[in-house]
Amino acid sequence: MVFLLFFFYGEFQWARLTPFLFKGGKYEWMANVDIYSAFLGCELSMLLFSYSNKRTKLIQSTMWANLITTGSYVYMAFILFGIYSLKQLQTKNFPVLDALAYIRFPFVERVENLFYGFFIFSVIFSMLMYVWAAKEMLHQIVPKVKGNAIGFFIMLAAYFVAIIPDILNKVGEWLSILSMIEVGVAFGLPIVLIVVLLIQNNGGKQAYE
Repeated sequence: MVFLLFFFYGEFQWARLTPFLFKGGKYEWMANVDIYSAFLGCELSMLLFSYSNKRTKLIQSTMWANLITTGSYVYMAFILFGIYSLKQLQTKNFPVLDALAYIRFPFVERVENLFYGFFIFSVIFSMLMYVWAAKEMLHQIVPKVKGNAIGFFIMLAAYFVAIIPDILNKVGEWLSILSMIEVGVAFGLPIVLIVVLLIQNNGGKQAYE
């Protein structure tokens, strides 16, 4: 899809970027939470530390993958800001798919339908990574329970939770709430841990002594 954006170079206009460059839009601090949720893969990659070594170079590959993903997001956002107006971006839920709908090939009438499968593959892969991370965390808390059983119950719970929201707007609201919780956990727990270690570090001694 990154390469398909070449089709929109003719429609790109620098003048459409002026509302963003000259503060024509309204900036909201809470929007940073939704942006942060798109990069949870960086936080998730910390769980791979125990599986990496000098031969596999797993962490290095993971960082490169996150860098490529970030570059793709920035490139797509830049192109979309140049082909859509500010009002259009504020009203569109899926600007990438809407842009791809304008591409026509002789053998495909609606090219965006061709990429639904890629979106589904991305969602499934992301879901499996998060289920694996949850399984690893719960297995550390309850080591007596087998990992396969924990994974099964996580998938079962995720399925029943997923069928509760019946419209897409509710899904977006849930994701925003969960993103705020995730930001609180990601930044709050390390701060709490540092405070606890400082309290335990009595008289300059190490906490584990």
